[in-house]
Amino acid sequence: MKKQSLPGRHGLIRIRWNGRGVPSIRAEHWEDVCWGLGYAHGRDRRFQMEVQRRLASGRLSEVFSKATLKADSFMRKLDLMGLCERELPLYRPEELSALQAYCDGVNFRAERPWAMRLLGMPLTEWTPQDCLLWVKMMAFGLAANWEQELLRGQLAATHPEALETWGAMTAPPGFPTVSGQLTRLRLQELREEWELIQQSLPAGLTPAGPGSNAWAVSGKLTANGKPLLGSDPHLAPKAPDSWYQAELSWPEGHVLGASMAGFPGIVIGQNRTLAWGATNSYIDVQDLFWEKVDGNLQERWEEIRVRGFGTKKVLIQSTERGPLLVPVRDGHSLSLAWTGQQPGQFFRALFGLNFARDLTQAREAMRHWVAPSLCYVLADLENIGYQVVGHIPRRGKGSGLVPAPAWKEEFLWQGLLDFEEWPALTNPESGFVVCANHGLGPDLSWDFNSGIRAQRIERLLAEQKQHDWRSFAKIQMDIFSSPARRFADLCLRLPDFPHSWMLQDLRGWDGNMRADSRPALLAAVGLLCLTQLALPEEWRGIFLGPDTHHPLLKRGGHLSRLQPWVLHWVESEPGKIGLVAEALQLAHDRLSRKLGHPGSWNWGRVHGLRLPFGRWLPLDGDADTPNQGGFLCDRELPGSICLIGSFRMIAELGHPENCRTCHFPGQSGRWNSGHYGDGVEDWRHGRYTWLSARESMQA
Repeated sequence: MKKQSLPGRHGLIRIRWNGRGVPSIRAEHWEDVCWGLGYAHGRDRRFQMEVQRRLASGRLSEVFSKATLKADSFMRKLDLMGLCERELPLYRPEELSALQAYCDGVNFRAERPWAMRLLGMPLTEWTPQDCLLWVKMMAFGLAANWEQELLRGQLAATHPEALETWGAMTAPPGFPTVSGQLTRLRLQELREEWELIQQSLPAGLTPAGPGSNAWAVSGKLTANGKPLLGSDPHLAPKAPDSWYQAELSWPEGHVLGASMAGFPGIVIGQNRTLAWGATNSYIDVQDLFWEKVDGNLQERWEEIRVRGFGTKKVLIQSTERGPLLVPVRDGHSLSLAWTGQQPGQFFRALFGLNFARDLTQAREAMRHWVAPSLCYVLADLENIGYQVVGHIPRRGKGSGLVPAPAWKEEFLWQGLLDFEEWPALTNPESGFVVCANHGLGPDLSWDFNSGIRAQRIERLLAEQKQHDWRSFAKIQMDIFSSPARRFADLCLRLPDFPHSWMLQDLRGWDGNMRADSRPALLAAVGLLCLTQLALPEEWRGIFLGPDTHHPLLKRGGHLSRLQPWVLHWVESEPGKIGLVAEALQLAHDRLSRKLGHPGSWNWGRVHGLRLPFGRWLPLDGDADTPNQGGFLCDRELPGSICLIGSFRMIAELGHPENCRTCHFPGQSGRWNSGHYGDGVEDWRHGRYTWLSARESMQA
């Protein structure tokens, strides 16, 4: 175990690096702990931090030239830098001091990583504003509501019947009709622009629809009588990952868990008496507004340096609702309203959560949280619950379904919900709470996930009278897919099918999406084919995407949302069984063309990850299993995985030293480090290790 002693503001900072490269940082003051975390982030993740800073500030083109100019222009519209400048003065002196201490640690003996040298990227000092900047970028990336609104706006303009057919999405009474050639062109223009932006981003920066699982059980359901909490956030797989494990200790506190490179604090973790896990709330905090532009706009010019091509000037126009996302034409445009455009006190909330002793103190700290909109599952020594954090708009007649008319007062936001109106729950009778991106309350969003993962987790929790970390690990690794099993059951209703071996495979299948399973592949591809066949042809490209680059497919999880609807439709109408036969035959034909002889077919042939240096990693699960494996689609088959639970944590209340984790792919962002990918196999097979510093790593 490597040890270091470094000079801090208030005394020595002692760091022990365990066998996975996870630092245990001890100091005599919170500021020095932040300094040590900054030093660790800078040592292991400096290139990642620099690219993130450039993305958020709209400065990628200084390095990547014209390839990222559209992305930079879009980010300048959001003006996250200006937002950070307005927010910094709102912090207390001790909070600013902790941020500066973190930055001092990042900058201490800083060396320019080889990747930065190769790209000609200068090494500049990290500042408190940079800490805030990545928080804002993360908040924008987690709030994908405006993209869903864009999709539904296109449907309303081209296929209005689709909104009502898919999930009974109907506009409120009196809502203006979204129609006309101009409307269709502007929506198409914005969508095409966003597609190009996402395709232009360097590897690892393209966002994918985020999700997560988090749950807690009360002490009456555990072997040791104290609550247990599990958390596994779902983000796009990349190397390095978004998460950075750390243990922080000072005389008044002890906190450990997952931090994020770029700012101080533990985002998911536990202290001596409290544990917290987070999921994306999917509450709608963004709206698109149609604007009638009469010249009353706020305007500014931004200069973007483009490597090899000088400086590009970009005109940014905004209304009181937010920036215009498309140029004004014929007196009309589209603006974006987002709760995250308002200054907040994120670090007051995060530090307060790290220091809190119980649910009451945690919730009091969370009053200061503006963005991102998350659902935190909480557990202290006696209580469990959840708390949604982040500002939520109070809408008038608007519902967030499709772009609303800004010239009609009744469709504008009517302020924000009070903190007491944010969804919350404490000590339910069941003895457990589960959050998995499903519905948190009426009229809060059109974008909640189906709830299939939540139902599975709740069932597994209810089936066992007493839980310990092993039962939690089993749930986090669970790969039973309800939609895939339902499709298999539909196939078994077929009176006859030319490829009888396929029905035999599905009849004996247990519904688990194992990478080495042929029936799992048959069910997944067959269900994809059924979904495509069930949709009218003109809708398929909008809902499912024509190829793997389709941004709304990546962000919206439409396949996972559509499949339960399609299954219910077919199950409830016996006359649709012919569609199942057609889907299964189509699956057979596609797999034969792509994979050859059926003897070599299995789920891992198409469901996996391409690791750095070319290795293919077959993986279990799918988008609807607790062990998350959401995937992209090409025109015919499921494709590479776009969403994983890269960090898994199990927290025992009152025993932070027993916190257990798995982490993909490894702790370090330096490709030549032994910790760049040393977590892959343990993560893949569900082998947990202690997070806290100790000689023996295996849990």
